[in-house]
Amino acid sequence: MTLELFIQLIKQLSTPQWQSIVDGNNINMVNDQHLVINAEDSNSIVMNNNIPATELHDVEAYVIENASELLHQYYLSHPLSQASFNKQVETLIRKFGIDKFIASDEQPSELTLFVEGNEVIAENVDSPRHPYGVYFTANENNNDDFKKLAMSWLDSGEAYETYLGMNVCRYNC
Repeated sequence: MTLELFIQLIKQLSTPQWQSIVDGNNINMVNDQHLVINAEDSNSIVMNNNIPATELHDVEAYVIENASELLHQYYLSHPLSQASFNKQVETLIRKFGIDKFIASDEQPSELTLFVEGNEVIAENVDSPRHPYGVYFTANENNNDDFKKLAMSWLDSGEAYETYLGMNVCRYNC
C-alpha cells in the first residue's frame, strides 16, 4: 500500500468506524489494498493500544499525522501480499522486460527484485543488494521459451515464495 492510498483510505473512515477504534478495535490491512476495522491484531497497521489519544477527533488526527511512520512500521514486520508483490513485479517487467530478470547457470540476471518497505524495486548488477534479490533461473536443459517460464514462475507464486523465503527472519524472528 502506498502512503497516498493509506491516507485516502484513512480519510474515508466514518465516524462510527473511528468510534470503534476509540472503543478498542484496530485498523487492519487486507492485501495491501483495503482497510478493515476489527479486534484482530495480526495485520494491524494501527493498534488501538498504541494510540496516545483517546478522543475521537484526536485519534483520527494522530493516525493521519503519523501515517507515514505507521506504514513504515507495518512493513518492517509484515510482508507484501502476493497480489501487491505480483502487481509491482509486473510493472517492473513491463518497464525493463522479463529477460532482464532471467539468470542462467553462467550469467547472473541483469536485474533482481528487491523489496524495500512496501515497494518492489529492481536492483542492477552493480548494486550490493543484487545477489540478495529475487530472479528467475533458466535451466539450460529445458528447451521451452524462457520468457514464458519466467512469467509462469511469477504467476504460480514461486517468485513470491522465494521473496518470503529470503525474508523469513525479517518477518518471523
